[in-house]
Amino acid sequence: YVKAWSGPDVTYGFRVQRSSKGGAFTASVIAACQKSDLDMLMYYDARPTIWNGLFNDFNEKGKQYFALYFFNKLYEMGLETESIVDGEKIYAVSAKCEDGKKGFYIVTYNDDDSAENEVEYSLEITGLSFPCKALFYLTDSQNSGALIKEETVSADSYRVSLKTEKNSIVYIEIERS
Repeated sequence: YVKAWSGPDVTYGFRVQRSSKGGAFTASVIAACQKSDLDMLMYYDARPTIWNGLFNDFNEKGKQYFALYFFNKLYEMGLETESIVDGEKIYAVSAKCEDGKKGFYIVTYNDDDSAENEVEYSLEITGLSFPCKALFYLTDSQNSGALIKEETVSADSYRVSLKTEKNSIVYIEIERS
């Protein structure tokens, strides 16, 4: 996340890239590129420098780490599924495995510094042909890839309403119970 290459905005950029806003920025770029014709995307820079948003100075996982980690979980599933977003500044990618396991990557990214901090949205998951468990993981200002909710689902479709901070990443994994 680079707002400018000189002046006080450089310092702002260094701080943002290690925050939940930096993680959401990275995740939103990944999700937007997944929906484009782009066939390769690279993260720069994972070296131990101030530009590294994956790990902090103590080699602890940063917010951007979880943007890549959860997208990789989708990639490993192998089959992208349709994800439709109706709204601005919300990005989504979904995938499934041959065995029916599904994953959903949802990002809310707000590039301004407005006082409004919460985002509400709903998600409908269809095509569930077996009883399953939904696991919700959150990366925001207070959480870094934390399991925050677990639900049992027994219907063919599942609708859930979520309220998160702006600049957050939600990863939902649905597996057989």
